[in-house]
Amino acid sequence: MVYISANPIINSKISVKGFNAKEHFFKIIDVWAMGWDEKWGTVPPEKVNEALEKYKEIYPERKFILHYLQPHEPYLGDIRSVGFNKPNHGVVLGNSQSSYVNKYEVLIKIFSLLAKKFNILGNKPSWKIREFLNLPPVTPMDEVRRKYGDIGLRKAYENNLIVVLESVKNLVRGLSGRIIITSDHGELLGENGNYSHGIKCMDPLLVEIPWFLIYESKEQ
Repeated sequence: MVYISANPIINSKISVKGFNAKEHFFKIIDVWAMGWDEKWGTVPPEKVNEALEKYKEIYPERKFILHYLQPHEPYLGDIRSVGFNKPNHGVVLGNSQSSYVNKYEVLIKIFSLLAKKFNILGNKPSWKIREFLNLPPVTPMDEVRRKYGDIGLRKAYENNLIVVLESVKNLVRGLSGRIIITSDHGELLGENGNYSHGIKCMDPLLVEIPWFLIYESKEQ
């Protein structure tokens, strides 16, 4: 299996959080490194498509996994956001170009832990504490949430999904065989005051994902 990865967690160099992708896949193509767009602060979906067109000629007998970043933030549609800095191998997305460190960081961390302990302010209390202190957001999602509210955030996510699905549609028209379109997780977009996704969270909105099966697709 050849893994074309726009996500730096799945990379060809090092293990991340105990997962060594090299032990599980025949070849890993680090599209996140070669196809990173500094303007958008992410990997545009067409870069993933270009990698497949190249490597399917090199490994014609292999199956492929294509890991797009979209609909994950940052957002590429009409509702735009500041993107991420280009990560190194194994660096999880989260270093926003708008990252802001200040003297309140320790206090924010303490109050966030207390808020989580007493189950107030949702799963991202630091966002709301920063907003209360009039500090800049540190993620693209929080930036959009502040500017446009939950409705605008959901629209930005929907637009991002449409962007990547258009790229997938263009790609599969030239492919044949069994194709599966799915996701590694869902996303919380303000439901019950919660946002993004986290480790060990079993909310159905995160763990129930689409599974779209195409048995055969040919050039039309």
